[in-house]
Amino acid sequence: YDQQVKHYPEKRGIVHNEILLPANAPRSYADRNTLWNAAEAVEKQWNSQLARRWVLTIPREIPPDQYAVLVREFCEQQFVSKGMIADFAIHDPHPPGHNPHAHVMLTMRAMDEHGKWLPKSRKVYDLDENGERIKLPSGRWKSHKEDTVDWNDQKYCEIWRHEWEVIQNRYLEANDRPERVNTNDKEQQLKKASKMSLIRSLLPIVGLVVIFLLFNFLTDFRMMGNMSLVLSQVYVTMISAMGVFFIMTMGGLDFSQGSILGISSIVVCMLSKYSIPLAIIGGIAAGAAIGAINGYFYVNRKIKSFIVTICTMFLFRGFIKYLTTNAPVAGSAKLINYDSTALKVACTVVILAIGFVAFRFTKFGTYLKAIGAGEKAAMFSGIRTDRMKFLIYVLAGAITGFAAFINVIKVGSVTSSGGNQLETQILIALVLGGMPISGGAKVRFENIIVGSLLYIVLNSGLTMMGFSTQMMQLIQGIVFLIFVAVFADRESIQVIK
Repeated sequence: YDQQVKHYPEKRGIVHNEILLPANAPRSYADRNTLWNAAEAVEKQWNSQLARRWVLTIPREIPPDQYAVLVREFCEQQFVSKGMIADFAIHDPHPPGHNPHAHVMLTMRAMDEHGKWLPKSRKVYDLDENGERIKLPSGRWKSHKEDTVDWNDQKYCEIWRHEWEVIQNRYLEANDRPERVNTNDKEQQLKKASKMSLIRSLLPIVGLVVIFLLFNFLTDFRMMGNMSLVLSQVYVTMISAMGVFFIMTMGGLDFSQGSILGISSIVVCMLSKYSIPLAIIGGIAAGAAIGAINGYFYVNRKIKSFIVTICTMFLFRGFIKYLTTNAPVAGSAKLINYDSTALKVACTVVILAIGFVAFRFTKFGTYLKAIGAGEKAAMFSGIRTDRMKFLIYVLAGAITGFAAFINVIKVGSVTSSGGNQLETQILIALVLGGMPISGGAKVRFENIIVGSLLYIVLNSGLTMMGFSTQMMQLIQGIVFLIFVAVFADRESIQVIK
């Protein structure tokens, strides 16, 4: 579908490759190029799944000359017998014998007796209690799709895993080896990992409660008495953090959020003299435009996200200082009339609610986590990764552009320090909320809310206790490092994209 020819002449460590065909498959499909070109040609959708991939670990105790026999027997019994074509390659990277494994590619469609590909699914009409088709108000018949084969049934995952264990142990026994493969060990590891995941998810919430109670105790409950003042600092951070949360979910970073807030705040102030709604739209558009610049250089020019956003951070910070050289940029006097707790809470709740629904219940969140977990795999599964990454940077900029309105209504003007250090506050807040810095499938939307509250409570508590700025930065840095160490996913961590 991408009009590209795939060729891998430099792949090393391949000791055997073979294609196993069911009896009704054309013999020409024994050629790899012919097989997968035919599998792609029959699909109608550009993002159709062409194959299912399995990686089989091979016991090192089995002699190398039995690797192919072992994999061939397993594939014939479990896959080919059901009508799938199995294309497998055995890798034994240097040094030989330390990590033998097999990659198995399986076709997704069944074949008829003449070797013609069959549909993946078929339409089935729903029937009422009398066995009659049900007519919808639109005039169409109510129906649903059913798979023509049951290969996608989740039960086979456990069945094939168990059968691979059985056949490995049979070969080990035949070679008089005392070792045995036991999948129960893996299940115990999964249970332990699940328990650790639960602890990690609860730790930020427990930390928020403990720190809140601790600072109230140390300040004679002054924090409790000044909650409106404490919370007044969280709205801009929490709204802007949502956009960065989306970016970090897909494995990127954005250090330009402070500059985006500053530029957007200036735009809001300037346009507020004409119309408040126009000012809000202008702030969103300004943020989206800077986000589009970030997205262009990141996606189209293939420059790492942290490099691009650091450059735009300094570039637009310079613009902010230039525009505020002589005096702060003042907005309309009407802006201050909007400075009410109810409005700021309502705006924050609405923005977070929309983001939560989109992230949790639509493909939007699934695609983001898929890109963060493995961009290449996400692309091969049909996700348009480049378009998604560009749009996320635009979206993050637009969200911060809206936060600029909340930022401006407090004082009605913008100085040269507008938005300064916002990117640092957001990054610290998300990590304090339990956000894995590598993104991926382990992120949770609650990271935004808990992290933002935890950061504001920590910062306000240290201020009320009278610590100097230097000491506050030291304490925050120590807490930040502790949370990074706890929540970093060391198994999947990679260079930031």
